Amino acid sequence: MVIKPLKLLYGAIVLGMLWLLLPFALEEPAQFLVYEKPLTNPDIIIVLGGDAGKRTDGAAALYHKYHHPKLVMTSGSYFLEPQAVTMKRYMVEKWKIPTEDISTEIESTSTYENAVFTYPMIKQSGFKRILIVTSDYHTRRSFWIFKRIFKDPTIQLGIQSTSNELPEKKWWKDAKATETVILEWIKTCIYWARY
Repeated sequence: MVIKPLKLLYGAIVLGMLWLLLPFALEEPAQFLVYEKPLTNPDIIIVLGGDAGKRTDGAAALYHKYHHPKLVMTSGSYFLEPQAVTMKRYMVEKWKIPTEDISTEIESTSTYENAVFTYPMIKQSGFKRILIVTSDYHTRRSFWIFKRIFKDPTIQLGIQSTSNELPEKKWWKDAKATETVILEWIKTCIYWARY
């Protein structure tokens, strides 16, 4: 079988175009995970557990920027004490935030439970402007689940990442970023199917 030069040229063009588009196709899975919905002057900031250091530092900066809204630290026990308690102590000691401005939710072990267990706290307090703080890769799934749980139409939800953990370009060349993207996609698919 003889391959005609024109077919060879077309094949080379198609392969060349695919090669040029490959970086864009690889960028998209990571970029999809990142979702921002800014909310100025929140009544309360919900800080999701997990990567507590970066999230609490970012939340402390937002606390001061927005003139001292209330804070809720979330996450149950991973080690000796609930992570939310550790986060609260860190906020008080490092950032000098008054303890009366910080509540804790210590029962949750997942993002879904963060939303389920903080919702009654928010309803009881009467807060209407809620800003969720988490890591960049965790924003889309977090916002989606909080919107599903916080169904009250009078509540305004915003979400903001406090860390840029995913590299802007070529995340697949970084082992930790690759692991983060794959795990977050797995969790996102499970959440979409389950909740």
